[in-house]
Amino acid sequence: MDLQRTLSRYVEKTPAGTMSEVASSLLELLEADAVEVVGTPGRPVPAEDVAERLETRLEKVRRRDDPPEGLDMIEDAVAHLRAYDDIVAPFTFEDGDGVRWFVLAANDDVVACYTSAPFMEADM
Repeated sequence: MDLQRTLSRYVEKTPAGTMSEVASSLLELLEADAVEVVGTPGRPVPAEDVAERLETRLEKVRRRDDPPEGLDMIEDAVAHLRAYDDIVAPFTFEDGDGVRWFVLAANDDVVACYTSAPFMEADM
């Protein structure tokens, strides 16, 4: 799969929104060679499993007195993963600031994308 082409198609056909903005930013970083691939594409997993793991982390972060910005991006990714009842292949990238960028794709289509930035901010 040509992930840059897949992300580009996703950005073009998806209405403006949180995940579209994340995908667009990641595409710019990929084109600028400003992110590194972390490992190889991950083992395909059920979308529901990824959604549950993210939801668990979201619940922990929401309990804080001052939750970080960007949780809506994670919530959007969870909603898309729950709506997609199939297997997704995870792709992971890391930028120079240590932020991880995640793309979950199936059949040359982006199902969800998000970053670790809200979780990193919550851990500070």
